[in-house]
Amino acid sequence: METVRLAAVNATQDELWKLRQSVSLYYRDVAENKSHDDSAYNFHTIIAEMSRNKYFKYLLDIMIFEEQKMEERMDKLVTKERGVQHDDIVAALELRDADLAQQRMGAHIDTMLSDVKHQIEQIQALAKEDSVR
Repeated sequence: METVRLAAVNATQDELWKLRQSVSLYYRDVAENKSHDDSAYNFHTIIAEMSRNKYFKYLLDIMIFEEQKMEERMDKLVTKERGVQHDDIVAALELRDADLAQQRMGAHIDTMLSDVKHQIEQIQALAKEDSVR
């Protein structure tokens, strides 16, 4: 969460524009029914870079790598639309409101964790059904 707080303080106008563009690409991918993984990862990567803390960027890279490995083992990762949350985070960053950005990023992360938990529960339920048959 400290990453988004630092991004609120350190972001340049060019970086905020780049972040807005990443949200637009996310919406385009969703509208075209394409994988939006890269645009979602890009959104978080830009925020990590805006923080000016290279260790946050390294940690994010590790988390993305681990998430991709996990997703490879799933038929389809079920996720909710996250674009609106991305818009809300960008708006807070544009206001330079670190507290609001942190709050919105926290809600976004909670949504992602809930989505993954739900997916795991579905996989476990299907595996249990298969073992009963």
